[in-house]
This record gives sequence, structure tokens and C-alpha cells, in this order.
Amino acid sequence: MVKKSISTYINELVNEKIQTALKTGEDQEKAPTEQVIDRNLVELEGTDKTITTESEMEAYYIVKSILRNHVDISLITYKDTRSYFGILFDNKVTKWICRLYLRDRAMFMHIQGENKEFSKYPIAKLDDLYGYSEILVKKAMSFSK
Repeated sequence: MVKKSISTYINELVNEKIQTALKTGEDQEKAPTEQVIDRNLVELEGTDKTITTESEMEAYYIVKSILRNHVDISLITYKDTRSYFGILFDNKVTKWICRLYLRDRAMFMHIQGENKEFSKYPIAKLDDLYGYSEILVKKAMSFSK
């Protein structure tokens, strides 16, 4: 009976050590994978951030100055996305006055017409926005009715 007890005890001890070793091995195998996943999530989150540039903000203030005598400028807001900088009326993405594409190689502005078609206006420098004052005012006024 003593021999059987000692044998059982030793078997349990060995099984316990084996289980601990297996769990440690699994944890070590999982740990690098989890670290890679966490690193990839951080990288994905980092690439999704949109940075509003100084030229985009300057264009926003130019458009606000153009519209100041025609609409309540507290209703003029902006939304920056990865592909364009949108100037909105009443902070609604469905009521966008214009979308600005201010890239190094080409700068232009889109305004959506009444028939849902886009008109593209070239911009050589930000001051060119003043040349489109009538178009911007007409578009903003269409939302303030």
C-alpha cells in the first residue's frame, strides 16, 4: 500500500510538472504572436490619423472670410479626411460647401452643383480662392434657406 501511494504521488508530481511545462511553452508561443498583433494594431491606428495642415486651416479661414457677410459664419465648420479637406455648413457632412485638395503637385477645389455633378476649380495658390467668391457664396446660401 505504501509502495502504491508513493507511486501515485510521484505520478501526480510528474504530471503536474509536465502540465506546467506545457503551459509555459504555450504561453511563450502565444506571447510573441500577441505582441505582433498588438504592434500591428498600433501601426494601423497610427496610419489612420489625419493631420490638418497649416495650408488647410488657412484655406478654411479664407472661405470663412468670403462668406462672413452672407451667412452666419459660426455655422461654417470643417472636416479633414485623408483624401480632402471639406468645408461644411452647420457641421453636416451632407451640407458641404466645397472640398479642397491641397497637395504638393496639384491643388484644386470641388463644388457640387444642383444636378449632383462636381465642378473642379484649379488653385495655384490659396489666394485664388478669393476669385471663386461668388460660387462659394451661392453654394453656402443654398444651405441657409
